[in-house]
Amino acid sequence: MPTNAPQRTARLTAGLALPALPLTRRVGYGQTCRGSRTGSVPAREGTVRHRSWFAVEGSLEPIDYDGPSFFRFPKAVAEHVIERYSAPGDWIIDPFCGFGTTLVVAERLGRHAVGCDVDEQRAAFSAARLSDPDRVVHGRSEELTATPWPPFALMFTSPPYGSFRTGERADDTATYLADARRLFTGFARLLAPGATVAVEVSQLREGSRTRPLVWQLGAVLSEIFVLRDDLVRVNTSGAEAGPGYDHAHVLVYDHYGVPSTAP
Repeated sequence: MPTNAPQRTARLTAGLALPALPLTRRVGYGQTCRGSRTGSVPAREGTVRHRSWFAVEGSLEPIDYDGPSFFRFPKAVAEHVIERYSAPGDWIIDPFCGFGTTLVVAERLGRHAVGCDVDEQRAAFSAARLSDPDRVVHGRSEELTATPWPPFALMFTSPPYGSFRTGERADDTATYLADARRLFTGFARLLAPGATVAVEVSQLREGSRTRPLVWQLGAVLSEIFVLRDDLVRVNTSGAEAGPGYDHAHVLVYDHYGVPSTAP
């Protein structure tokens, strides 16, 4: 999850060949979005090239939460992704929903939203923000697969920088990536054919070095889905978008079906 406070950083340590399959849809591709700047730029004849970045001011909207709430992204980020990669009436899932930003924005934009969080207080807070509180599950994110939800057209999430198991201090890199592989393979079963998977993630600055989490997690996700876009989200205000950085990545994938290697 993104963070807007330096003190959070100290706690967060420790190819696929493209198939010749058509997408079922690409809704709103390249549209502009409230609170952000993006669009298309000229390309060679017969094609349209879309900018690989978008800018938001970056400040967090105040929420009435009893506890730290800085590890989240602004609503403008969710607006950008949801408007670009889904349509009204779609079902959207955020398996690491935190304070419910994605869910609230999705519902306001006419989508159906489902989320999950391992932290009981955050899950209750998110549930109270929705018209149907039962669409937020308290528990580990793999518990989402136990409920017969409608197929999801979009999964937009920002995975924890800490442990997938506890949400607290980070596991070692091998454990973190193994958990990510297992979880996202399970999430794939919840998605409609042709669904979009968008994952917001940042590199991690650790002292004088950087942990390349974008590349590490991106490689794991590319074992399960097919990479379509790598969007860079920039905060114009200088607020942190990730630990030590004022930009983050939104890795966008196409889902063609559960991988044959899935357990």
